[in-house]
Amino acid sequence: NGTTGTTGVGKDGGKVKRLYFAVVGDTRPAVAEDTQNYPKAIIEKIYTQLNNLNPKPQFSIGTGDYVFALPGSPEGQNQIDIYSNATKLYSGVVFPVLGNHECTGQTSSNCTDRSNSTFNSYMDTLLKPLGKTTPYFTIPVSAEDGSWTSKFVFIACNSWSVTQRNWLELELSQPTTHTFIIRHKPSSDRKGPCTSETDSIIGRHPYTLKLVGHEHTYERTETREVIIGNGGAPMTVNIPYGFAIIEQMADGFRVSQYDYSTAMPVGNFIVPF
Repeated sequence: NGTTGTTGVGKDGGKVKRLYFAVVGDTRPAVAEDTQNYPKAIIEKIYTQLNNLNPKPQFSIGTGDYVFALPGSPEGQNQIDIYSNATKLYSGVVFPVLGNHECTGQTSSNCTDRSNSTFNSYMDTLLKPLGKTTPYFTIPVSAEDGSWTSKFVFIACNSWSVTQRNWLELELSQPTTHTFIIRHKPSSDRKGPCTSETDSIIGRHPYTLKLVGHEHTYERTETREVIIGNGGAPMTVNIPYGFAIIEQMADGFRVSQYDYSTAMPVGNFIVPF
């Protein structure tokens, strides 16, 4: 695409003229184990709409919670499969972040090994195809002409460890023009095993935007934090299901909310550089 670049973004990052990407968050049934009522039609339409946008987003980000299953239940894999198949309706790469429902479901849950079947389903179905062996990772994307660099840092709060803490400090210490932090929980939620600690680390480094989910809404909660959790989970506010498009402009990043049924923007704001 002439406006957003031709090189593109793959599973290990890439180069573009300017950033133009999608964010989708929180897609699960209202009741545990209720795979029959998984919001399949909603998430399939979201990824179909992303694929039909012109220009098409270079990649998409998931903000967590793709299942609602009990620990050890086969429904975790069944629901992950529904989500994974929906992502295939979009030809770009989808980078997901771990949510609490990809662990035990409890907000405070912490899956640091492979003993949880839902966590295993998440790792094997959504991350292994991207070549990721840990639930936390960084994706670099830079300008085709070398004029800027960016990194997308995916924090797995429900798989928190000293190893990940040290990794996060190191990753945020790497200088880039723009830094995007993706974490399931917003800063207002202190029940997660790493929210306070990661906010402390994040506060020591410059960043452009924090993209989160967990709350089933779409809301700008801080100057540089946006909750995008309206991807099919039962909504807590009266707004449409949908997704966000984040676009690099001359003076900052434009964040636009889209209605999934029409693929039309319903509001936007600029986060300045």
